[in-house]
Amino acid sequence: RIVEAGGLTSLLMLLRRYEDETVRRVAAGAIANLAMNEANQELIMAEGGITLLSMAASDAEDPQTLRMVAGAIANLCGNAIK
Repeated sequence: RIVEAGGLTSLLMLLRRYEDETVRRVAAGAIANLAMNEANQELIMAEGGITLLSMAASDAEDPQTLRMVAGAIANLCGNAIK
């Protein structure tokens, strides 16, 4: 329901536009949760999620941010995307 309400787009926008690492960490954690669903994985990939997560990781200073990003990427790789 979050995705249908535009939540995924908003989370990706937070990664794209906000420099605050706390905002990026929370967004990456939420994306990690959404990425556990195969249909959401396809949407995340289609909207450039991997690139945005990679950018968040490269700018991160807090190890927890890196864990959230890694979790999101791991969940994106969890199911075979058709």
